[in-house]
Amino acid sequence: VKLGEPVELAAVAFAVGQVALTAGAQRKSLSVATRAADAIGDSAGGDLAAWEGMLRLHAALSAASLGRSDEAVAHWQAAGDAVARADGADSWLMEATPANVALWRVAIALENGEPDRAPEYARRVDRSALRLPGRRARLHIDTGRGLFLAGRSDEAIQHFLMADKISSFDVRPRPEVREIVSQMLRDARGRGSSELRTLAVRVGVDPLAPDAT
Repeated sequence: VKLGEPVELAAVAFAVGQVALTAGAQRKSLSVATRAADAIGDSAGGDLAAWEGMLRLHAALSAASLGRSDEAVAHWQAAGDAVARADGADSWLMEATPANVALWRVAIALENGEPDRAPEYARRVDRSALRLPGRRARLHIDTGRGLFLAGRSDEAIQHFLMADKISSFDVRPRPEVREIVSQMLRDARGRGSSELRTLAVRVGVDPLAPDAT
């Protein structure tokens, strides 16, 4: 297979889009993912359809981060259609599956100004169908973020701890988790639960001085 064929081009576009989003270039990320997905078209099947699904998911998250709610939902729905056409093809091990599409809906809700709905979307995910530990951990992380923003900190702590048990590598380096843990400690004013203190130590936050880390 030569570099430059449609599947390889889609993979490159997905990687470029991820780098752009991580760097804070949401518009670039959205543009790259949308163009690449549109280039594939809605008649492709197999691995090419799987990549279209992943590109649509990335475009949905990028659009949500820009406050484009309707566009984000449209891309997410198109991702579901593409994954259905892929019919289980996943040679690149990207988990182009209905379960992963449902998982991304949780993250999109957090970016889309509806964090209170993230736990609701999380309950709809078929966790048994998420093959990679990192994906299962991400489900608990995003659920925890949504619960915290909904004022349900005790439940959020439990989800963060579950994520850490599944894959500590995917939890402990995340600045958004450390930020939330630090805020929960500040809110607790030294009266935080043992679970919160345990979580703080695991993610590298000083339970007694959350602003110092």
